Amino acid sequence: MNKSKYFLAGLVFVVVTFVSGSVILELMDTGLESFYSLLQFTFKRFTAALVMGCFAGVINIYLKVLPFRNIRYRR
Repeated sequence: MNKSKYFLAGLVFVVVTFVSGSVILELMDTGLESFYSLLQFTFKRFTAALVMGCFAGVINIYLKVLPFRNIRYRR
C-alpha cells in the first residue's frame, strides 16, 4: 500500500513537472518554425521530465526512509 502511494505521488509529480516545463519552454521558445527546432524542443522537454522524475524518485526515497530512521533512533 505504501509503495503504491509513493509511486502515485511520484507519477503525479512527474506529470505536473512535464506539463509545467513544456509550458515554460513553449513560452521561452516562441519561434518554432522548422522541424529541427520542434524536435529539439521535444527532446528538451523529455530531458527535463526525466531529470524531474529522478528528483521525484530521490525525494520519495528520502520521505520513505527518514521517518522510520527517526522512529528507530527515538526508541
